[in-house]
Amino acid sequence: MSKPHYVPKKKNPIVKTLQWIAISAVSILLIGYFLIIDTAGTQGTPVIGSVDGKPIYYSRDSVYGRSYLQLIENYKSFGIEPNEIVLEYIDTLAFRTAVRSILLEDLAKKNINVSDEFIVNAMKSQFVGTNGIFNQAQYDNFLRQSTQSEKSKVQKDIENSIQIGTIESELFNKVKTSNLEKIRETAKVNTKRNIEMYYIDVASMVANKEIPQEDMENFFNANKTNFVQANISLIAVDENALARELHETLSTNIALFADLATTNSLHPSKEMGGKFGYITEAEFPSLKVSEIVFSESRTNILLDIIYDNDIAYIVHLDNIKVPDASSNVLASVLMDEYLSKNIDTLLSAEKENQVNILKSAMADNSLLGVGAKYYKNASPFYYGQDRILDADNNLIPELAHPDFYNYIFATEVGATTDVIKFDNGVAVIKIISEIKPSKESLMVAADTKADVEGLANRVESQWTDNAISKAKVKRNDLN
Repeated sequence: MSKPHYVPKKKNPIVKTLQWIAISAVSILLIGYFLIIDTAGTQGTPVIGSVDGKPIYYSRDSVYGRSYLQLIENYKSFGIEPNEIVLEYIDTLAFRTAVRSILLEDLAKKNINVSDEFIVNAMKSQFVGTNGIFNQAQYDNFLRQSTQSEKSKVQKDIENSIQIGTIESELFNKVKTSNLEKIRETAKVNTKRNIEMYYIDVASMVANKEIPQEDMENFFNANKTNFVQANISLIAVDENALARELHETLSTNIALFADLATTNSLHPSKEMGGKFGYITEAEFPSLKVSEIVFSESRTNILLDIIYDNDIAYIVHLDNIKVPDASSNVLASVLMDEYLSKNIDTLLSAEKENQVNILKSAMADNSLLGVGAKYYKNASPFYYGQDRILDADNNLIPELAHPDFYNYIFATEVGATTDVIKFDNGVAVIKIISEIKPSKESLMVAADTKADVEGLANRVESQWTDNAISKAKVKRNDLN
């Protein structure tokens, strides 16, 4: 009789900010490692998250990686060496950029068709020299020396680029506006403000709060099947021929698994002969491997070779079971699942508690005494400015919140906002001063189109926010 067929519930591991769009708990050093070190030939590039089931990878040539590295260069060009807080903010923006790119790509594929002739002409344009003359010899050499898969990749990249560029132009760049609207837009985007902010990081409080052991035990007992475990051994290689050779050998003599893993595997588990022991879905080196393993109804078998992100995995599945006790589950996995299940309730309750604390502190003029952190921008900032730093080069929190600038620019100068609930914390903001553009600059705006860019950017931002709210976005934790 076959073993019970367990399919674990898909989980969204907790992140430090407890929401996908905020700062993740993934180590910034770990992100840097995956972007700087070529991960080809290792256990595979980790997946940072997904959009409607489509993975977002940590790698230099992914949308996330290119955006992350470009943002770092942008900061350095202003003479700012990004610290950990800034890197966390960059991570947030890079992830948002990757999500937006996938959503735009899906929309473009449904609405924009690109002919083969157009793609070929676009490819040929890459071989036009500085003299403006097409180099047929270089183009022919490229076709001869490139593999079919390489040419297919170039073709796909060009097609995607054309599709996304076209849809972006249709959605965001064809913004029509009157002279009065231009003047209003210029006044809005060129007005600068200075603020003081008292902020309590509620997300970190919840993430670091000690959960009573009794609560954890009760949660485990009520959700045991969420922690189903598989006892596996694994070999990871980056050569398909080697994978087939090892698989064929193990098909006839499984006893050689440990020796072959130690000798050939690229995964750190080779030090244990490829053995993992009983692990949950969150502990697998590959999401695809975990999905295949937990969909298997047989046990004590050598699975077919699993290919994922240029890595071939050879897996021996010994057994699948539901753990008897919480002590058999990795503590971090248990905590992640608990927080993931209860995060909305925990975060909401703690925010409400901190709102009341801040209100009392405002009445007593003792905001710093309740653990609120004080921020004051180092220089005046515009509406929608992508980074605001304080005098100590720390990033002002909650910039990614869609209403952050609305709160600030809708409040009168000299006034203090009510306590604001942001994604990850609560805050009180005082508007210190304002610098408005000159009347001359506003009149010039009516005769230019540069100021329409601010409106186009807001249209793009609003489209992105709306599209993200309708999509299934998942943010993983690599810790």
